[in-house]
Amino acid sequence: MDIYIKLQQKKNINLRKSYMNNLIINSFFNIRKLHKKTGDSAIEIANLSSGEKQKALIDISHRLLKNHRKDGKNLIIAIDEPESSLHISACFEQFRALFDISQDCRQVIFSSHWYGFLPIISKANVCIISKNENSNNHLFDLIDLVNYREQINHQIRYSKGKQPYHINIKGTTDLSQSMITSIISDVPYNWIIYEGTSEKIYFEKYFEREIKDNRLRIIPVGGARKVKELYRNLINPYEDIKENMGISNDKELGKIFLLTDTDSEFIDYETLDKYENVIRWRRIVNKENRTQLVKINSNPKSPETEIEDCLNGKLFVKTISEFKNEYEKLADIIKCENEYSEEISSYALDLRASEKSILKEFFDDKNGENKILFAENYIKLMTEENYIIPEWINEIKEFFREE
Repeated sequence: MDIYIKLQQKKNINLRKSYMNNLIINSFFNIRKLHKKTGDSAIEIANLSSGEKQKALIDISHRLLKNHRKDGKNLIIAIDEPESSLHISACFEQFRALFDISQDCRQVIFSSHWYGFLPIISKANVCIISKNENSNNHLFDLIDLVNYREQINHQIRYSKGKQPYHINIKGTTDLSQSMITSIISDVPYNWIIYEGTSEKIYFEKYFEREIKDNRLRIIPVGGARKVKELYRNLINPYEDIKENMGISNDKELGKIFLLTDTDSEFIDYETLDKYENVIRWRRIVNKENRTQLVKINSNPKSPETEIEDCLNGKLFVKTISEFKNEYEKLADIIKCENEYSEEISSYALDLRASEKSILKEFFDDKNGENKILFAENYIKLMTEENYIIPEWINEIKEFFREE
């Protein structure tokens, strides 16, 4: 046996990402000969571009995990640069798929140079790797995305402005570039941008048909100032594309609707009216017995109005009643014997100042977690009866239908 030796091919001495990808693709796809449907035709997976192949791997992994595995509690999935070779307009969908996968397994780990996921994913930790200017060593900063902007600002102050100053900028810039590219693509996307996570729950229910049929995507960005920052990063490149590069008036475009509350932290900003048919920013405010969608810098600027003030009144009362056992004070403001109307919740309840404080305490409890619990119960009860959709929701729907 001494006359036989093992010769390893030089190209495989180093285990590379491309080699592993090809190994998986060859082992999995060649047996099953999977194809990607594109209209009436189909393309074999092996003939896709490298970016599309990686997307196919993620899509299939998600479906196998979702439909053919009892649970993923012992499964950890690692992906290197999921945005690699993808068109910028496809990056958001790729990272949204990763977030969905993370809900069905123990953990998802990925490396990336695309920062656009930072403003839109809250349940994650990010390790930022940077090089120390004074040595050859690298620095590792672990940041919780729940409040990543605050943590980054603290580190900037602590390091006297040296790092990681670019993270906030890159996150918003990458996301806005992906959104702009997506609304002018051949098959455009539509977007709703709002402040918080609880609003996303309501919108995904009220706009479920638009999500399915019109490629509508809903993103909470964590506050009115972040909505303003994103609007600024959207409108400037769109204006440049529209005026300098040219977009045919006949071309079908996606649309972006940005929405903020009316609160004590009032955001005043001059929007560009000439592009409102594509990118529109509105503020909700309750006035004259209805919820109005007004321009950011327009009147009225009071009273303070949040989405919980603008829901179906009858359904709101039915939902809040489910929390009365845990929060006994709620029984003082919700009377089961009363017949509440389906006008917006703020007017249907018609609360005194002291009663509004009780309701505010409930929503603010558990660091605002009650807002999410309430929203989840609200949409669950919504399916039990044919409730009237609030007028302002229909106004937003109409915006996406306008030519």
